Amino acid sequence: MFIVRRTPRTIVSHTKYVSQFHTTGSALNIMDWFRSNKKKEQLMETVASATKEGVVASKDKLELIPENFIGRKKNRKRAKGTAIPFNEIPFNSWLSKQKVSKEEKLDLILKESLESAGMEGDTLDLEFPDLIKKFQFTKMLQAKTGYLIPDFQLTVLAKPSDFKTYFIDEILSGKLARFNEAEPNAIHLTKESYDAPNIYLENTIEERDISGKQQRKKFNTILKQMHDLDEVKTETLIENARRADGASQ
Repeated sequence: MFIVRRTPRTIVSHTKYVSQFHTTGSALNIMDWFRSNKKKEQLMETVASATKEGVVASKDKLELIPENFIGRKKNRKRAKGTAIPFNEIPFNSWLSKQKVSKEEKLDLILKESLESAGMEGDTLDLEFPDLIKKFQFTKMLQAKTGYLIPDFQLTVLAKPSDFKTYFIDEILSGKLARFNEAEPNAIHLTKESYDAPNIYLENTIEERDISGKQQRKKFNTILKQMHDLDEVKTETLIENARRADGASQ
């Protein structure tokens, strides 16, 4: 009889060891140090030479001719040499420097204006036959009188007599000379426009020449009247309250 024995299997694990990879700085000797300093000196020399060349190049001046300038700059000497004095410029001044101030002179100018428009035989009450005649008439009228007529009046006025009325009411009356742009729409208020006793107009056309002292005096008078009325009203209320209190007792 044969006896067979099993030999136990032995498992052996194999472990591999890997060495770590590392680096170190290269070892420099004295010669390497001299070489590195030499490279730095060469770099500094290159920078210095480039800077010197730039400075030398910047010293080269351009010729002062128009082609070497970019854009336009005011040349005072040239402008002074070519400038024309303002009083020597030939302006076409078509308005007369002598302003019309009397109605007799206005009548003569109206007659001349009618003749310039080819309407010498017509009266002032006839309307203009066309716009050309009206333009010729109004141009001569403005040139001779020395006053410009607003576009609105040039449009709405249809007869020479209308222009005469306009000049009498707006110019010869002195209204145009009193025109003040600070007033809204150049509205001229008058006392006759307001009949209510609690409305008072200050600094109207009739009072435009009043001094500031007189205006302040008038204003103080109005304030005093207001205070007096308030005192009378207050005393009346107090007296009525006393009477009502006495009647209740």
